[in-house]
Amino acid sequence: MNCLCVSPDGTWLATTRGGLTVRIWDPMTGTCRQVLGDHPSWITALTAAPHGTWLAAAAANGRIQIWDTGTGTCRHTLTGNPSTVVGLTAAPNGSWLAAA
Repeated sequence: MNCLCVSPDGTWLATTRGGLTVRIWDPMTGTCRQVLGDHPSWITALTAAPHGTWLAAAAANGRIQIWDTGTGTCRHTLTGNPSTVVGLTAAPNGSWLAAA
């Protein structure tokens, strides 16, 4: 596992292993709830919205995908970062995302 993110309320956790997919797990049962798409580049960072409704995954190619944790669909794809994103954080109200 190279990235781990726990939802703010503790009802799910997200992991990456092998770098190209994100899995959302139920921590009580240990079952995988969702697999979030194949990313074109190694995933380097994860963060969850404070309300847990979305998860952001950053990749080595600078691309960030924002996933709906309820449906498993990609809400947005952000491009234009010139280099690898190594950290992500969400605003306290979930209205914006910062990358480093």
